[in-house]
Amino acid sequence: MLAGNAPQVPGSLFDSVRTLTAHIALVVATDSQSMSYRSVFASGLILFLLMGGANFFIRRLDNSTGKKRHEKDS
Repeated sequence: MLAGNAPQVPGSLFDSVRTLTAHIALVVATDSQSMSYRSVFASGLILFLLMGGANFFIRRLDNSTGKKRHEKDS
């Protein structure tokens, strides 16, 4: 909401934007058959996939550096 809450593609870094979580919160109260309501599920899926990918990458990175630390200690 602090980013300006504008539902358009920004042209520069200083234009207003709407975050995925703000979009979900604002559209939940609309008609369940509208395109806006359906976009909530697409936004939620994108958010879920981004967070899942970030978690996977961080865990993979931690596991690879953890093995190197244990080899140096031995």
